[in-house]
Amino acid sequence: MHLRVLSHPVFARQGDALLAEFPISVAQAVLGADLSFATLDGDVLVVIPPGTQHGKEIRFRNKGVPHLDGRGRGEMVLRVKVLIPTDLSKEEDEAYRRMAADRNEPVAPPQQGLVSRLKGAFR
Repeated sequence: MHLRVLSHPVFARQGDALLAEFPISVAQAVLGADLSFATLDGDVLVVIPPGTQHGKEIRFRNKGVPHLDGRGRGEMVLRVKVLIPTDLSKEEDEAYRRMAADRNEPVAPPQQGLVSRLKGAFR
């Protein structure tokens, strides 16, 4: 007997485990959050502790695929994916720069707009 498993847009399967990415914002990773995630059986509460790192795995027992012997289920594993913003407002950019300065972390200088760069090229 052959069993064919169709792909799913959210979950990947690894044996009896279901794997999924769980995207969160930088603020949620730094400060922590209580978020909801839709499983095959309904929503579960995902507690993101303050200081959560990109790639951290959060496991839920008995939320995966049923075992072939009919006893219990595998686990569901959520891999945290911290989403880094790419389109910061001026205020957000300044806030991140203040935070880096407070933490004594070196960062790249502010990017200049096209007009500013052209003016600088002719000076």
